Amino acid sequence: MVLDMHALSRSLAHAAPKAAVGDLADQGFWLARLADDVPRAAIVPDCKRSTAVARVYERIGFTIEPEVVRVLKSLDPGRGVSDRELCAALLGVLLGRHQREDNLIVGLLAGGSEEDAPAVAPLRIPCPPELTFGAMLADLAEQIEEMSAHALPSVAELLQVLGAEVSSHRFPLFDIALAVGSTDATIDLQAYPVDIAFLFQTSGGEIRGEAVYAADLYERATVERLTQHLRIAAQHIAARPTMPLGQVDVMSASERRQVLVDFNQASGTFPLASTLHALFEAQAGRTPDAPAVIHRDRQLSYGELEASANRLAHTLLAQGLAKGAFVGILLERGGDFVVAMLGVFKAGGAYVPLDPTYPRDRIRHMLDDSEAAFVISDARTLGEYAEVFSGSQTLRCVVSLSGSEARLDRPGLTLVQPEHLAAATASQPGLALNGRDRAYMIYTSGSTGRPKGAICRHDGALNHLFGELAGLPIEAPLRFLQTAASSSDISVWQFLAPLVVGGSTVIADYDVVVDPVLLLATMRQHAVNLAEPVPVVLRALLDLVSTLPAKPCRPNWSTAG
Repeated sequence: MVLDMHALSRSLAHAAPKAAVGDLADQGFWLARLADDVPRAAIVPDCKRSTAVARVYERIGFTIEPEVVRVLKSLDPGRGVSDRELCAALLGVLLGRHQREDNLIVGLLAGGSEEDAPAVAPLRIPCPPELTFGAMLADLAEQIEEMSAHALPSVAELLQVLGAEVSSHRFPLFDIALAVGSTDATIDLQAYPVDIAFLFQTSGGEIRGEAVYAADLYERATVERLTQHLRIAAQHIAARPTMPLGQVDVMSASERRQVLVDFNQASGTFPLASTLHALFEAQAGRTPDAPAVIHRDRQLSYGELEASANRLAHTLLAQGLAKGAFVGILLERGGDFVVAMLGVFKAGGAYVPLDPTYPRDRIRHMLDDSEAAFVISDARTLGEYAEVFSGSQTLRCVVSLSGSEARLDRPGLTLVQPEHLAAATASQPGLALNGRDRAYMIYTSGSTGRPKGAICRHDGALNHLFGELAGLPIEAPLRFLQTAASSSDISVWQFLAPLVVGGSTVIADYDVVVDPVLLLATMRQHAVNLAEPVPVVLRALLDLVSTLPAKPCRPNWSTAG
């Protein structure tokens, strides 16, 4: 939250015209602590935040042992460490490890009696990974001392000046709050509807804490894990007080084993000795009439896709394509792009996606760097990139898959027209290929220099495809929404995963992908049951679905990028 302090001063004067100067100065001090762009501490909820669900809190208790507390309080023997400093620092370590921010802001709660309104103070917790726990304690001690010189504003005062209102589902200033030395009688979370409040008390040398959490947002197991992380962090800091915060461990031995070992038991028997096109060919033989690719109003069956890819493969071989050679594909995403991919595989080549939206200089670089002698395109795109093709020193054959007759004027450059392609045989080329052969090369973005090509073999691609599919509870037949740009590695599995297991690839154009209404309509029309949009598109889809009276479909939605 970033505030306009000039406007804030005017608001203060208007909000409290009869207040003393000292009162205005106190309120200005607290508001200034919210003026910088410091992230509010937060723990990612398990459930979507909803205004329709009543806020209900549940509690989980935890204890930090006296011997641990004693060590931590001795870290500043000259001054001494207060309970408030220690508890705030421990919470800061926990939140810093989970949120990975250098600074976080939480609400420091002070309960109100019948005579005193509830008060809240913005507390900034420094948690960069290189900081030590002792340095964090010193920073918090300085803050708390400075804060003690100013009267705490009531919640109502702070919100009035900010022009904010407390809703039943989210506190406008903080998501995480803490209170030290307070009891249930003095902390009323109806006044502070935060997501989680950590309440600390000391007794008999130990710290007794409670995590009071919104049960509509978090599962109990999530908060139990947080309290366990807090205890473990305290133990590790006590054992090594000078370690940087970035090295503080918050996981138990069993949880670490679960994350590093149990969750990685993903071994499986995948057909890695085969090739992408061989698995497609086998599927085409089993279900030749089943839909393989759907794009706009065009649908290719497995049999039609197999025949078209075979014709292209024979054409490439007739023109002299060598095994392992790179072939550029300069096409928009659609059925022809999938034909081109499979045709290159069948001819023993490796494809290089050339996105038509790229600048010409980038496409020229990719052609020259890959030394591609072949490009697959269509008549419309050929006309736009004729200059690039004519200037390539390595290009010697261009295959046009569709459109009217194209023209390229350069001696020594062969142009194969669509009618010649249609005359080729539709039988399988039958080359002896295996999983160790090249499948494709995708270029990096070039953000750190010149774009560089990364080569992937068939076995690597198949391992990825089947590894992803093995972890997804998808009911057959698979209908995968293809949304990624052809120049990205994500596109490979979106294009081909359905085709090796008998499903359908549903290709959505860019203008559909960026419009949640059109995108959802496409998914419903083609019974899509797996989609992998980027986060901003997924958010838009979820927001749209939440407004509908009934669930329009039940896809598996994951996010990428």
